Formats: sequence, C-alpha cells, structure tokens
Amino acid sequence: EGELQKLEIDIGNQSSEALVPEIFGGRVVSSVRAKDAITVRVIDLQLKDITAQMSLVGANQVSTRLTENTLTVADNLGRVVVIDLRRNCTIRNFRV
Repeated sequence: EGELQKLEIDIGNQSSEALVPEIFGGRVVSSVRAKDAITVRVIDLQLKDITAQMSLVGANQVSTRLTENTLTVADNLGRVVVIDLRRNCTIRNFRV
C-alpha cells in the first residue's frame, strides 16, 4: 500500500479563515481569507513548497480553477488573473 506523508505549511494565523482547497495532480491551491485580503497559494506536493502566491486586497470571495498548466483566480471585485504554472508568470490580468 501507499505510504502516507504529512506536509505542514503555515497558511495563516488565528484570525484567518481557510477556504476550500483545490487539488489537481501534484498541486494544491490554498485560499485563505484574512481581515483585508484573500491570499491564494499554489503548493507543489513533490517539491513540498509554495510555488506561487498572490494577495487579493479587498476581496472577500474568490474562485479558483486549477488545470495541469494554469491557475485562474477570480474575486468578488471583478479581478481575473491567470498564471502559467510552468513558467510561474502571469499571462492574463484584467477586471470585468
């Protein structure tokens, strides 16, 4: 049977609220709501590290869509950001 591994990464403090994570392959998207922003992190399970992070100041809701090569993040203020996870760079950043 597979061996169970535990990975601990600090994602916030006591005043933070962890939102529902999204998992695709070896990556996890973790969104955490704090008082004045939502922080979205991409965690690579093989590297056991955070490989991308963004802070959406003023947002109180966020939606993420993780695919093999991209992460799309939209918030309640109309911001939409698309990140290329292979090159770790932003490929779209606009407001609707």
